[in-house]
Amino acid sequence: MAGPESEWECVSQLGSGGFGIVHVWRHGPSGQQWALKSCRLGPGESLASRAGQAWVRECDIMLRLRHPGVVTCVPTPRGLAQGPSDLPTLCMEYCEAGDLRRELNRPESCRGLPQAQVLEILNDVTSALGYLHNRRIIHRDIKPENVVMKATDTRLVYKLIDLGYAKELGVSSLARSFVGTLQYVAPELFLEQDYTKSVDYWSLGLLSHEIVTGQRPFLPHMSPGQWIHQVEEKRYEDISVVQDVEGEVRHLTRLSDTSLVCPPLARAMEPWLRSLLDWRPAHRGRDQADNVVVFTQVISLCI
Repeated sequence: MAGPESEWECVSQLGSGGFGIVHVWRHGPSGQQWALKSCRLGPGESLASRAGQAWVRECDIMLRLRHPGVVTCVPTPRGLAQGPSDLPTLCMEYCEAGDLRRELNRPESCRGLPQAQVLEILNDVTSALGYLHNRRIIHRDIKPENVVMKATDTRLVYKLIDLGYAKELGVSSLARSFVGTLQYVAPELFLEQDYTKSVDYWSLGLLSHEIVTGQRPFLPHMSPGQWIHQVEEKRYEDISVVQDVEGEVRHLTRLSDTSLVCPPLARAMEPWLRSLLDWRPAHRGRDQADNVVVFTQVISLCI
């Protein structure tokens, strides 16, 4: 009699990240598909290495999370590779519509995404981020590649993935290690300073600016090492720092008028973006009374 292994078929390799490689598996009898992520340790790396510890941490965190804006993980079904007990595989829902980077790379997205799509992304991603922060988890690697799309009966749902860099805050609420993707990390991470969950606000601001305008806000054609000192000089009011065709660097306080977002919504988004992109970590995402407004303000934008 055929065992449960014969009921599964590997459909494709979905991709690979910093610590794992992902394949899509289909269950023959039911047609259900799962994305199975296996740890990939480099030469000379052990379970005690940084990569091994990050993998165990990601699996532990992901299996505890339940939110529509975070990709769902379940115990690996019988018939699929379980992995060793100290380095298990991670079984995730398959989000067949791809990731947000693919959307932004479309030629028609050069001026940003349509308004309805922008509002759905903001709603889903900020809701998921608030859920993580309420559980004292910093994502630390928010970027378009880590937002995937899942089709439902009503619309595409946007979900955060890849918590390989996630950090559960300790009693001090501080961490000090450099992780993440350079173009999207907050300045204090890049400069190896102490940081809190406000690093995620900065990354959210970069992502939000990109989906609205089609461009990252700060000298997108330069590396962070080239632009960070120029951006450090920006005023609180500055939403972006750009370089024109003559090479002159200019600081802008308004969103581009060429975006697909209507002017009233763009004007309403600008104070929110200024708060997210505040260079000062202690003030970022907060109002003058020191209240976190990242999540409350975005609700009013999405209504």
